[in-house]
Amino acid sequence: MRLFYSVFLMRFKTGLQYRVAALAAMGTQFFFGFMFIMIYRAFYKNAAADPGIPLDQLVSYLWLNQAFLYWVAIWVQDRETMDIIRSGGVAYELARPLNLYTLWFAKFVGQRVSGTLLRFLPIITVAFFLPEGFRLLPPVSVPAFLTFFLSLVLGLIIVVSFVLLIYMTGFYTLSSSGFLSFALFFSDIFTGQYVPLALMPINLQPVFYALPFAYISDFPFRVYTGSVALGEAGRGLLIQLGWAVALPLLGYFVLNRALKRAVIQGG
Repeated sequence: MRLFYSVFLMRFKTGLQYRVAALAAMGTQFFFGFMFIMIYRAFYKNAAADPGIPLDQLVSYLWLNQAFLYWVAIWVQDRETMDIIRSGGVAYELARPLNLYTLWFAKFVGQRVSGTLLRFLPIITVAFFLPEGFRLLPPVSVPAFLTFFLSLVLGLIIVVSFVLLIYMTGFYTLSSSGFLSFALFFSDIFTGQYVPLALMPINLQPVFYALPFAYISDFPFRVYTGSVALGEAGRGLLIQLGWAVALPLLGYFVLNRALKRAVIQGG
């Protein structure tokens, strides 16, 4: 744990230096936040049937998605790690007296936490004071907020573990870019980045919630808004915890297996 904390702290402090990039990103996130809200307001106004989630809850869901985008988005990458796998620089990583999976996991967590801290508070603050119909609502209750926070932490473990699995395809292919592009498109749909899963066809929703992607962002945000009752949230947390344990174990196994077969050429 001391090693994990040290690596996490180094990457966390490094990430906090990119303040200008975070400021530019916030402008983009405000733009997309308002754009999505206006699109869904028009959709709700002309909907022939109940969409399945109240509009005020959906607006809060959209703002949470923007505020914690750097925390939950699959596309947040560490190109340095991908490059050292492709180029053979992973040999230098293996020379260090530490577990490679722990090293990468800590780096990715530190990167996402620091990036989120630079962005989420201004977005949350502004969203709280917007006019009615555009504002972020407070959590429905204190237990719901605590459950939201816990599920957000578990979601971070899931997303980092999944991204590491994508990177490990670089040990088996010339480049993991192709698989990465496919995974980004596929996972963004199943995490609710494009369309909240509550608005998906009812007969497909069990499929979405059987996969780990829904527990990265959709489930925590719906807990916050009250779209998921606390009784149902308890069951969701157990499923989320299962994925948060299974994916790192799978990644650890895949990495160790890949390193046993890896051949690094060069001098």
